[in-house]
Amino acid sequence: MISVGILNGAGPTGARRRLPRYRLFALVVAICLAVIIGSHFSHGSQAQQPSDVQKRSLFDEPLGLNDSLVSLPQELSSRAADNALWTRKVASGRSGSKQKFSPSHLLTTRTDIWCMMNSADVKAGTVTLETLLSSGWVEDDDMDPYIPANYRESLGRADGLLNTANEVPRSWDHSNVWTNDDGRIRQPTTASMGNIVNGDDGYIIAGGNFGPADAAKSIKPPPPEWMWPTTKWTDILAVMWNQYAAGKDLKRIYRSNVITEETLDLMESALLKVKKLPSGGMKNLPLWPGVDFVPGKNPTKTPMTPAVEAFMGLLGSSHAAGSAYLFIQYRAIVGRKSVSKIKLWQSETDKTNMLLYFESKK
Repeated sequence: MISVGILNGAGPTGARRRLPRYRLFALVVAICLAVIIGSHFSHGSQAQQPSDVQKRSLFDEPLGLNDSLVSLPQELSSRAADNALWTRKVASGRSGSKQKFSPSHLLTTRTDIWCMMNSADVKAGTVTLETLLSSGWVEDDDMDPYIPANYRESLGRADGLLNTANEVPRSWDHSNVWTNDDGRIRQPTTASMGNIVNGDDGYIIAGGNFGPADAAKSIKPPPPEWMWPTTKWTDILAVMWNQYAAGKDLKRIYRSNVITEETLDLMESALLKVKKLPSGGMKNLPLWPGVDFVPGKNPTKTPMTPAVEAFMGLLGSSHAAGSAYLFIQYRAIVGRKSVSKIKLWQSETDKTNMLLYFESKK
């Protein structure tokens, strides 16, 4: 296994040392190659560095013991830096485990979510309507119609199954002063969760969701972390579904207008993995029906196929994982299901979207 530290040490400097300096012709060729490579990463009049996911693509295939870094194209050898950060973030989700993950383990840890969805031994969520109200959250049941319309517009024509007549759009805003069990007064974080539920047609549209951690940081000065509620998107949606769609069959969750950089990076990685990333990158993501990712017949088998790794990588994104946790933690409300497919596509208005399909466990 080649460590990240070694990979970080391989860059343009090493390439220059291999250049035959005593030949003018070789120098000219090297300059031409540099111009060509530079133009590859150029967009318009401004040259840009490779994206985070392009850097990560070095690990699209696990490196074997006999793999040689020298044999890799020069542009690939510079993509390892952000992968190291991603590896640490994946490892940090292992309950403090000090295990070091090789590239082949990166996406394997995403199966944790998959296994929980298929396990009967999970911890149930406990947030209720009363919990939200007592922790500073306020329900806005009179949203400006423009807001949910914007959520739908971002999806484009999609699958044609949206039915506004049965939709209930709501925003939950963290705008009230509140106290916890310790009796200390806490200031609101200005967090806001805007979503649509439709029980009769079996779907949720996740619109504009900005949690306490992100929202609090925008306040000057920001409230200290001990003032933040622990409420997650999953908790909000469990309450909404229980309020307006209790007993109904939730089949699909649309993630409208995904703008989170980390999720977009994971999308790009998944598309690269299955060799379906458009030549123009995420900006040229196909319109509906887009690109589908499925878990396959045996998703926990190792080594994973590229298609399964791509699916698990997407499942590890905050947008997909949050949706999955709704079925992990709130089975009493939405039932026991697992993700059967993840779809990515771009709307006619150039918005990036994700759709998760859920099927009941037999």
